Amino acid sequence: EGGTPPTIAANLCSRVFDHTGVGTLKLVGLTIEQGKYDNTYSMYPVPASGGCIYSTGNVYLLGSTVTTCKANDVHGQDAAGGAIYALGEVTLSHSTVSGSTAYSSGRFADGGGAFTHGAAYLDYSAISGNVASGGLGSFGGGLVVGSVGSLTSTIYDSTIDGNQADVAGGLEISGIATYSVDVTI
Repeated sequence: EGGTPPTIAANLCSRVFDHTGVGTLKLVGLTIEQGKYDNTYSMYPVPASGGCIYSTGNVYLLGSTVTTCKANDVHGQDAAGGAIYALGEVTLSHSTVSGSTAYSSGRFADGGGAFTHGAAYLDYSAISGNVASGGLGSFGGGLVVGSVGSLTSTIYDSTIDGNQADVAGGLEISGIATYSVDVTI
């Protein structure tokens, strides 16, 4: 009970979590930091995605912090999700995503903090101090929600601030969004 949450740090040597399942990666009460994914050693040109967390499913954070992560492209590809990249949904409950970067010198960078192809659900959470920086442009310094169709993203009593990108420094969202009480963007 109480105390400092456990910390998992990759010391900017690798990603912290690489979830290749179709279900939900659920992380509770953790600090996840200093993850880095770059495509330096990729046999084929692939985008740099998910500095700390990469998921082909959903990501669910409860009472957790993801910080100081980097998705760094070195092969002229896009970069997305400096801290978190998910093909499914991203849920942040009582959690923080901060101080992370998605960088591409030759193409686009999206979601300095997080990028999701599904919906995003935030309650009592913060996305702050993240940067998306791309040679051709950058979008959603804090969060990019690339959901298509009828998926609805919800943000409740949360803060998205101090993030940077060329377009939509805090939040870029495609699809339907519901903003609730006490939201700061």
